[in-house]
Amino acid sequence: MNEITATLTRLLPIAALVVSGWWLARRKIIASEISKPLCDLAFLLLIPAYLFPKLYGSDLGQLFDLTAIGAYAAVAITGMVIVAALCLRRTELGPADTALRMMAACQVNTAYFAIPVFVQLFGDATPIFPILILQVCLLTVVVLTILEFARTDHETHRHPAVTVARSVGAALATPVVVACVAAIVVNLASWPVPESVLSGLSFAGDAASPVALIALGLHLGGSALRLRGATPDENAVIVFKCVILPLLVYAVTEYVVHVDDPWPAYLTVLAAMPTPQNVFVLAGRYNVGLDFAGSVVVKTTVVALVLLPVWTLLVA
Repeated sequence: MNEITATLTRLLPIAALVVSGWWLARRKIIASEISKPLCDLAFLLLIPAYLFPKLYGSDLGQLFDLTAIGAYAAVAITGMVIVAALCLRRTELGPADTALRMMAACQVNTAYFAIPVFVQLFGDATPIFPILILQVCLLTVVVLTILEFARTDHETHRHPAVTVARSVGAALATPVVVACVAAIVVNLASWPVPESVLSGLSFAGDAASPVALIALGLHLGGSALRLRGATPDENAVIVFKCVILPLLVYAVTEYVVHVDDPWPAYLTVLAAMPTPQNVFVLAGRYNVGLDFAGSVVVKTTVVALVLLPVWTLLVA
């Protein structure tokens, strides 16, 4: 009972900030559209500011546990293959629709959701960084490449190498990835960074979690959930993302691959995070599945928030 109470106490600030943002948007005290500039602020400035000093001061040998990262990557890639195979059985779904469903079912909201959760539950969001880099530099590149090829078939005639290069470049130019790579390079090279710079970045980075959570709440408050009108593939993606994927990660890291503690807990909780908002961003950019993407992002966020205490107690 004490363990349940302690878990709920740690999660309460997360729920409180999300609900506060939702309430402010629903009461129209703050326009829900404000969530977009707040997300941009968190993504472009606050989260990179949080990441750099954390990674710079980390033991990279301990942080980049290749067994743990490999186990998670194997589950995520397998999940994407399963989703793609199921989508191929439906002739009405083209390559772009399939790519969106692969991303929605097997990638996680690291920046706006996982970082605040890890800070509250584990006191440190550093374990997210290897998976964040894996997700952005590999899994998202796969999705971007499919989307680019699908658009190429209909609009342009780029050489395949150009398409892949464009996808990789777009992923590597992400501010979060730039901050992570820069911190790793500086760490490995043992280049000194002035304490004033590190403390200034940390000061800004401390605002990342609350800003991201309030922005998420504002976004939810301005979204019209279609609870009764959900399509079968929406429901399938939600179940896969919020239940099946974390269960697979837990089973593989606990019983199939020897992954040292506390990585099974880290990876299971991370896999239980909702679909990333980038699914909606890419849907708008490539003009495909916009309603599906928006609905899945919102609903997996709500379901993930509800199920978070369950996953936390499972891995405790």
